[in-house]
Amino acid sequence: MGTGRDKAVESVRTKVNELIMELRVKRAVCLCVMCLVFRAVTGMEHKFKYYTDNSGLSSNTIQCLYQDEKGYIWVGTADGLDRFNSCDFTNYRSDHRRAHTLENNCVYSLCAEGFPNGDRIWVGTSDGVYIFDSKDESFVNLPILSDGEVRHNLLVYSLAADVAGNMWIGTLGDGLYRYNIRSGTFEHYTAARYPEAFSSDVIVKVLLDHDNNVWVASGGGSLLSRYNPENNRFSTFRVEDTLTREPISRISTMCQDSFGDIWIAGYACELYKFELSRLTFTCNKPDDGESYGRVRSMIEYSPGVMMLGTDHGLVNFNAKYRSFEQVDNGTTNRNGRLNDKFIHSILKDRDGGIWIGTYFGGINYLSPLSSLFTLIEAGEGCGRIISKFCEGPGGNIWIGSDDGGLSLYNPRTGEYRHVVIDAHNPALNIHALTVDGCWLWVGTYGDGLYRVDLRSRRVRHFSQHGTGLDNLDVYSLYRDSRGQLWIGTKMGICRYDDVTETVSCAVSLGHNSDVVDICEDTQGHLWFASLGKGLIRYGFDEDKFTSFSHDPRYGLTDFVSCLAVEGGVLWIGTHGTGLCRYDIAADTLTREFDALPYGNCAVFQIIQNGSELWLTTNRGLLKYNRENGQQSIYKFTSDDGLLANIFNANSGIKSSTGHIYIGCNNGIDRFYPYDFTRRENSAKLNIVFRDFKLFNRSVPVDGGLLTHTIDCQRSIRLRGRKISFSLDFIALNFSSPLRTVYRYRLENFDDKWITTGQDESAGMQHVSYTNLPPNRYRFVVSASTGGEQFGEEAVVEITVLPPWWMTRAMIAVYGVLFVASITGGTLLLRRRVGRAHREQIASITRKNKLDLLEAKVNLFTEVANEIRTPVALIAAPVEEIAKHAGVYGELREDVDIVRKNCERLRVLVNQILSLKSSGASENSLPLVETVDVRELLAASVDAVRDAVARREVKINLSLPGEPITAGIYSDYFSKITGHILNNACKFARSRIDVTLEAPGGELPDDVFRVRVRDDGAGISREEQARIFDLFYTSGTGSAGSSGLGLGLAVAKNLAARMGARLGVESVVGEWSEFTVTVPLNPAPEPGKAAAEAPAAPRPDAVAQPDAQKRLPNILLVEANADFADFFVRHLADRYTIHCVADGRQALDMLRRRSVSAVVSAVALKGMDGIALCAAVRNDQTLDHLPVILVSVDASSATKVRALQAGADAYLEKPLSVDYLDSQIRTLVEMRRRLRLKFSKMPYSLFDEEEPAPAGDRFMAQVNQYIMDNISNSNLSVEDVAAAVGVSRTLFFSRIKSLTGTTPNEFLRSTRLKVAAELLSKPNNLRVTEICYMVGFTSTSYFAKCFHAQFGMLPNEFLEKYRRE
Repeated sequence: MGTGRDKAVESVRTKVNELIMELRVKRAVCLCVMCLVFRAVTGMEHKFKYYTDNSGLSSNTIQCLYQDEKGYIWVGTADGLDRFNSCDFTNYRSDHRRAHTLENNCVYSLCAEGFPNGDRIWVGTSDGVYIFDSKDESFVNLPILSDGEVRHNLLVYSLAADVAGNMWIGTLGDGLYRYNIRSGTFEHYTAARYPEAFSSDVIVKVLLDHDNNVWVASGGGSLLSRYNPENNRFSTFRVEDTLTREPISRISTMCQDSFGDIWIAGYACELYKFELSRLTFTCNKPDDGESYGRVRSMIEYSPGVMMLGTDHGLVNFNAKYRSFEQVDNGTTNRNGRLNDKFIHSILKDRDGGIWIGTYFGGINYLSPLSSLFTLIEAGEGCGRIISKFCEGPGGNIWIGSDDGGLSLYNPRTGEYRHVVIDAHNPALNIHALTVDGCWLWVGTYGDGLYRVDLRSRRVRHFSQHGTGLDNLDVYSLYRDSRGQLWIGTKMGICRYDDVTETVSCAVSLGHNSDVVDICEDTQGHLWFASLGKGLIRYGFDEDKFTSFSHDPRYGLTDFVSCLAVEGGVLWIGTHGTGLCRYDIAADTLTREFDALPYGNCAVFQIIQNGSELWLTTNRGLLKYNRENGQQSIYKFTSDDGLLANIFNANSGIKSSTGHIYIGCNNGIDRFYPYDFTRRENSAKLNIVFRDFKLFNRSVPVDGGLLTHTIDCQRSIRLRGRKISFSLDFIALNFSSPLRTVYRYRLENFDDKWITTGQDESAGMQHVSYTNLPPNRYRFVVSASTGGEQFGEEAVVEITVLPPWWMTRAMIAVYGVLFVASITGGTLLLRRRVGRAHREQIASITRKNKLDLLEAKVNLFTEVANEIRTPVALIAAPVEEIAKHAGVYGELREDVDIVRKNCERLRVLVNQILSLKSSGASENSLPLVETVDVRELLAASVDAVRDAVARREVKINLSLPGEPITAGIYSDYFSKITGHILNNACKFARSRIDVTLEAPGGELPDDVFRVRVRDDGAGISREEQARIFDLFYTSGTGSAGSSGLGLGLAVAKNLAARMGARLGVESVVGEWSEFTVTVPLNPAPEPGKAAAEAPAAPRPDAVAQPDAQKRLPNILLVEANADFADFFVRHLADRYTIHCVADGRQALDMLRRRSVSAVVSAVALKGMDGIALCAAVRNDQTLDHLPVILVSVDASSATKVRALQAGADAYLEKPLSVDYLDSQIRTLVEMRRRLRLKFSKMPYSLFDEEEPAPAGDRFMAQVNQYIMDNISNSNLSVEDVAAAVGVSRTLFFSRIKSLTGTTPNEFLRSTRLKVAAELLSKPNNLRVTEICYMVGFTSTSYFAKCFHAQFGMLPNEFLEKYRRE
């Protein structure tokens, strides 16, 4: 009996198992069908945009994501906190150098405070909580207290804020904390205290639901708790299926959907739906064999669809069908696909964009626009390179491809299958499709034309036979309004005859014509687009084809790719000139994109949708609208979810349902145009202000102008008469940043809105306003996606206050002062009239005195000019007598007396002339020279040493150790010190002290001072007041030292003109001291601007004038860069000047370069100027050069040494530029004249009576070699150069310098001189013989050269000189 019962039980069990198995099979089949439908509904695949460390992220390990109330995206990473504004990331990291920064970089959770400050962000890290205040962008650490002690090393994994002002802090390992923001108190909840509510102290999620209830999920178990604020306790729910009692493995995360249900995910990817209305749990698991790993984050992707971030990629769960779908496993390594499978955080922003934070790949962003584009992948066996579409009966889409033949797509079921119409070639290269009643016409490349009967599926093939064409490569098909089927081919245009069922050629266009599109306008004209022959029109009335591309009225390219007719307008897509618009009635053509950045793009397809055009181009998909004369264009690219940025020609269609299909090289994009319009109209872009700059400098948040950031404060008060400021702002447009359009204006300044274009709106916007007068301003800005509907306006109020001296109170003060000034002015005017009358009388008196003084000066000047010549005639013989004074000893004293008085007379004459010259040049100043003041002062002291020594007075000179370099009028300075020293020499008893004081110390840094003290009788106060008057003399000087009273007056005048101060101090009976205080750099003369001096030349610099002028080359050897620069500036238009700094460099340059003269300073480092001159004179290649030496040393001994070394001139500093120029020109001209004379001397080769020391040895060698080989007609310059042992270049330079001619000219001149000498001597030689004797091979050429050299023919020369 028991056995029978067991058999019965076993039978029942078997039937139950069979029933269960049948149900499972049915369920599997249903799931497969639902998955197909689900995939057809949700799209084929997602296309992500990546943000990584290369984009500015602190780390590629993303642990949490959050969007604040302003719209910023906050990213918590393993190495810092980042804030994203759709353009760039702002990084917040630990920085010990700055206060109030984030002290821990490992961020796990983020949440806004919500109460009372929604702009405060709570940041949970691996070591506690930090609060970010956006008002000043600072961080503050929140100490977490438990039982009165601060807790450390708390990993805050979850944060939430409720409406009661509590912040909930979930930690991993230390339970849950509740922080009351009002009271600042903590409440700590642990598993030990609340075992009924928490499985462990690991809090994986804190959730605030739509009813403001706080839900807490703890890890390690299946408990879900809800907080009850009335009793501060928790209601606990065990997460298990209500029917099967199957519990969740371990809770990993949870979220709430738009229906109010809570979804709880587990470690095994099980997903429990908790219906709050019924308090029931429903378990959903993946099918057997499917494993997605732990769910770490979860959101509601769309109503009824949950998106799960797992350890194996992205998974979608459809609540309706209770099915899981692996969206992307993160392992494909394809561009646009998920770049990492470990997903730790998912965020859906306000615009519907999905932000996926991965562990290794940074952020994967899915634009909400990507959901507007459906990506249709090719079915099995179907081609991927989509070339053509057409719609068949029932709304099915026929698809032609380049690589897979014909396919059929059913939009309702998503079925995509391959259709074979030629069994021999199933993968036809299809370029044309059209449905013609019950027929489907298929045009191919290489295989002709096919006609498919859609009812019977019978196929007929048409080839090129009978068409008259070499092939039938079909690119376009069109049935016109008259019922004629037109066929566009690679070589022309054909017709199909329905009666005879044959294809014939209508017009042959030649090879590579490619007629790719055909359309018909409202007037019945047919239009053909050709890639090679441009635009062609066919008129039925005239039965004629007309080409438009070669008509200059239109300027249309030969490459027309697509056409579309809209009323009386023909739209033309071209390659290279964008979109063109042809007005058929007006017969005018315009290029629509010429004023836009797409003026040179290629348009592949024009799809009409109402008033807008959708264009596939080589720069993406464009939506173009031209309503009310206003152009608007929006671009969509692969960043918005498209498969590609470049599409195939004529591969697009608008279906009967309003969907648009476009093809590219890897599939199909489908979209509904009205979805874009709805989205653009609903999108509201929030604008944030990043920075406020005043006069191009950021205004800090320091409590001054800004107490908070400009984005929080939104107002600022400035003070000034003319204010310039700038604002940086950006719209938080994450989905379409490149299509953001801004409009802004500054109220009370801008009259109209200023609208930006899309291409100039990418990234941070910078707007500046300058010279704003005091007023109240409001900067208003709003943004739009595409510019169709602008969002909420963002405002910054800017108040510009007037400066304090323009306030109302000050204006009242100005009024009072004005009245007072009128009253006081009247009184002052009376006094001024009286004073003016008195000053006029005084002026007349003063003028009379000045006229008398001028008459005196003129008289003295005339007398002085008459005296100068007699003095010179006396002085010269006296010097000669002085040379022989040793023979006549009794004459020595008399000669000395004469010499001394001659010198005294010369000094007096010069003083008088100096007075006259200084008065005559009041409107001019000498040139400023940069010199060492020590050298000038030493030269002035040396000039009076002999005179001082004759009076047995000792003169002491005290100079500082360091040079005093100053830009001064050195000529004036030398005269001033000279006059002061001469005055001291007259009155000193035994000692004169001269001191030069450097800048600094007691003196300011911009002046130096010269002190001259003598131990004379002193000067009384009365005399000090008159000492600098003209013609004033003192009777206290030494015997015979009286003067005219001009020296100090002239010195005072010169000092005033150069900006110096001349003063005197004295103690009667003891000493007198004159001081000269001189500025280091003189101020410009009033009324004249000082010319800016150019930089000093480098030692090897060359001052080159106009390159077209041939100027003499001058070598300037000067160690003082300022002195060199001075003469370069003033002589550069007369000479080509080469500058070096020392003697050895000068010798090296002379041996490398040809120059006309050398100007050298004596004082040089290393080899001085005299040694350089001697070296030049001892070098046979250089000894011909004129040498001019310049020095501040005026001693006779130095001059004698210089002349003995071979100097042509010795000039003293300071010297006149004109004087130096005259010296150079004179010496160069003398050399030139000697060379000219030498070249014209018919009888001699070299002046033997006075051989020029400059080159005589060298020229002797040259002449000797030429004379030895005079009859050799092949004698060349190279031969002569080799004979004298120099290179050809140096030989050229040397001969050019010595003779003024080139070596060839010199050789020819030498031959002619020898010929002239032979012709002039009595002999029986004929002209022809002499011609050959001197090396000429042509008598006519010889006669021509001879005439050019001597001005007469050889025969005339022979008759003249032999007759003489």
